[in-house]
Amino acid sequence: MSHIIAKQLPLVSIVMPIKNEADYIVESIKRINEQLYPKTKIEILIVDGGSTDGTLNIVRQLLEQDERIRLYGDKGINCPQAMNIGIKKARGQIVAKIDGHGYLNKEFIQIAVKCLLKDVNLGCVGGQVIPLSRTNIEKSNSYARFSKLGVGAGIYTTRNTVHEIDTVQCGVYRKRDIVRAGMFDPNLQYGEDEEANYRLTLVGKKILYHPDMKYYYFIRPSFKGLLKQYFNYGVARAKVIKKHPHFFNIKHVIPSILVIFIILDILMLIFNKTFMPIRATSIVIYTAFLLVASFFLCIKNSFLYIHYIILSLICLHFGYGFGLIKGIFVREKREIHNNMKR
Repeated sequence: MSHIIAKQLPLVSIVMPIKNEADYIVESIKRINEQLYPKTKIEILIVDGGSTDGTLNIVRQLLEQDERIRLYGDKGINCPQAMNIGIKKARGQIVAKIDGHGYLNKEFIQIAVKCLLKDVNLGCVGGQVIPLSRTNIEKSNSYARFSKLGVGAGIYTTRNTVHEIDTVQCGVYRKRDIVRAGMFDPNLQYGEDEEANYRLTLVGKKILYHPDMKYYYFIRPSFKGLLKQYFNYGVARAKVIKKHPHFFNIKHVIPSILVIFIILDILMLIFNKTFMPIRATSIVIYTAFLLVASFFLCIKNSFLYIHYIILSLICLHFGYGFGLIKGIFVREKREIHNNMKR
């Protein structure tokens, strides 16, 4: 962006929704300060949802060191609410949604601004989400989650080229565009990016994926955490489909269909012993898929713990499948979730 005088560059407001990110917030802010985009053209709006782990003490120390940082929030504020607070408080023409559970590469903001300035029809820019894992369980969850065998085609498995896409995680927006689209739905604790980006396309804006923009994300450390995460994603996906029926795609319900068939097969095996091989068809097929898929992911990633991969895939498929079923058939309560942990 050397051809543009720094004074002419737009102010970027980074909005960071957080809750209990004491282990990650320092690194997140450090990487923002290392952006190639001019520091004087970046402000940081941290919106807390009621942290209890020392996060706020860390943020207050950072506030004293950097006048660009502002702190908002209160107990019970969820992620989309936090985003809306940040957007309203933002002084910049451009707003970047950055989760506090990871960090950016140096080029992230610079590339996003350049793309937005180049195309007035562009409403949002995002990039690669790169998982960070340390333990074998984290690695297993990462390999499964960032594979088409785990989550199907989507933002985590898209091609490594600049292209238009349906949605991105940690998007960078023109403030006027995201406000026009209605900002973020406070009833969607999970899947709020995807739904907001869908509404952005409804007002005529494009969404761009740029692989040179990278957001490094700390992966779930347990199978239980991954199961809960994707259960919540499933519930959120059902809410989005109810709100926007045209958003529906057959791929959204495949895990739920799988869950239903396996449950039916199990019940039939328990209560009717005749034609057992036929009645166990879905169980046999899914078991074979798990073994082949897990073996493939182990080979691909030089990972020795195939049983971990199997568990990770089960958590993804069944968590999302049951979540979607609950979201579709359980009457929705229009309430605000208190948990901001992603």
